[in-house]
Amino acid sequence: MNHPRKPRTKPPRHSSLEGELARQGRKPAGAPVGGSAGTAPVRERGFTLLEVIVAMTITGFVLGGLFTLLGSSKQLSLRANDSLHEAAQLRATVNFALLENDYNEVAPVLQGERFEIRAGELLEAPPRKTAGSTQALESFEIHDPERGQSVHGTRWVRLSLPR
Repeated sequence: MNHPRKPRTKPPRHSSLEGELARQGRKPAGAPVGGSAGTAPVRERGFTLLEVIVAMTITGFVLGGLFTLLGSSKQLSLRANDSLHEAAQLRATVNFALLENDYNEVAPVLQGERFEIRAGELLEAPPRKTAGSTQALESFEIHDPERGQSVHGTRWVRLSLPR
């Protein structure tokens, strides 16, 4: 009488954590929640209303701070851009003042009349032992009435008679 042999099955292996949980009567993570006929139902854990309110308050403060930083950064950028534009206008006016004199016809390239260019006196010529020159240094001032600021400089001018 030969009976066919049943293949031997190995008992399922449990990790040490699963075995420990089984000994304590607890279910491993991922096991279905709820009790069976002889056990009490397991309570699900979640966030309480107070924890959610505190998290939302902290998030609100952080976002408010970020928006304030972004707004002030944008204002700073706009002010820097305005300052750069004013400096470029002043530099263009200085360049125009350096080129402008009675004999050099320079087309007015400045927009608006924000800056006033005022010619000053001719600077004293140095003592020389050569022939006179038809060039001289003249002081000038660029005044910005809007801000009450002035820029002083010197420029070469052409004289009608040698000096």
